[in-house]
Amino acid sequence: MGLQLAERTRQAASLLDILVSVTMEAVVLKNLAPATAIAPDGVTAAQRLADGLTTREEIKDLVSRSSQVATLSEQDAYHYLDIWHSEGELNALRWLKKQEAKPAKK
Repeated sequence: MGLQLAERTRQAASLLDILVSVTMEAVVLKNLAPATAIAPDGVTAAQRLADGLTTREEIKDLVSRSSQVATLSEQDAYHYLDIWHSEGELNALRWLKKQEAKPAKK
């Protein structure tokens, strides 16, 4: 039940919801044997815990770059907001990170 609640929370679009979900999963998964399969595809408790840590680290990295939004062109800022509204905050920040990696236009 705890894992189902965490999954429902994760489906929300905000970073806070995703972080709450990862934390909820960790509370449940730490009480299981690491090799316990928790999904029909064979994902184990240990793998899901590792995925949660990876997600937390990615969010930490992306949030550290969020001030970059202020430097976007008007068109890119609108695109960023479109992604945020349609795909969620995490995907918008992932897009922002990709923009940073692109060479500057001359």
